[in-house]
Amino acid sequence: MILYYALGGGLGHITRALAVLHTLKIRETVIIVSSADTSLLENIPGTIRFEHPSAHLRHDTPKLRAFFQQLIDEHRPSEIIVDSFPLGAYGELKNIAYDGIRTYIARLLVWDRYSKVAGNQFFIYNQTFVLEPLHQDHRYVIDRISETLSFLELNDPPQTKPIPPLPELEQHWLILHSGPDEEVDDLITYGRQIREIEHKQNPLLLVTPSAINKWPHQPVKHIRYYPGWLLLPHVEKIITACGFNTMRQAAPFRNKHHFFPFARRFDDQYFRAAIHRNAGPSEPTQTNNGKPNRYHSREDTYS
Repeated sequence: MILYYALGGGLGHITRALAVLHTLKIRETVIIVSSADTSLLENIPGTIRFEHPSAHLRHDTPKLRAFFQQLIDEHRPSEIIVDSFPLGAYGELKNIAYDGIRTYIARLLVWDRYSKVAGNQFFIYNQTFVLEPLHQDHRYVIDRISETLSFLELNDPPQTKPIPPLPELEQHWLILHSGPDEEVDDLITYGRQIREIEHKQNPLLLVTPSAINKWPHQPVKHIRYYPGWLLLPHVEKIITACGFNTMRQAAPFRNKHHFFPFARRFDDQYFRAAIHRNAGPSEPTQTNNGKPNRYHSREDTYS
């Protein structure tokens, strides 16, 4: 049995977790620890279930640590997989008692900011999988705390969900974002600006988990559809933020993809956007060079 730490805002951490499990061909029972709303998820394998810590625990590090330790003591997993944050989003994995296999899934982090929360008392990971280019300070630390380290190119699990029967779907411009709502609004405005610049009138299709009819002031058709990446080949243009999953899944469609980075407390969407812009029409270049000059964080949006 495997315990998978995937705490973070939105469905991004779960989407990545499902891709990791599929790519590594893990078939045993997995408990994914997540704070995201999983109501939109469909066709999840019977070997996967979710544990959700209460919302009040997310800002109480000792209680969150006790919650995770209780899961370990109760289920005695053979392996713990930790997504993104090597000591947890709040440092809550520090001093966790566990003697099984530890696996770290490394995604881009604003390391100087994260290290102030997590500290520097890292345990050793038996294996680390790097999913994208990292900042040098982050890479330096995981080189020291990893027994083995390798790059992992993710593949999403196959999906059988039908494409929604929208008239002339291929003419739509897809706006894909899980939130927060004010960022969705910004992306809609961004799409409208692109239409004006290009002198186009293509309909805007919004895919986000927020309640239907939340944007009556915006000229968009809104549907709740997961996973949204299934729509990418079927639309004329793609408009997104710069989260890890979105940028990875949209990479084959770079010629029609417009992306706009948002500030995050720990995720560095600006650096990721720069990498993808520099990559041009091909796959992203693997590099550790460069940092954006500044960050404006939304303190409650840490993924």
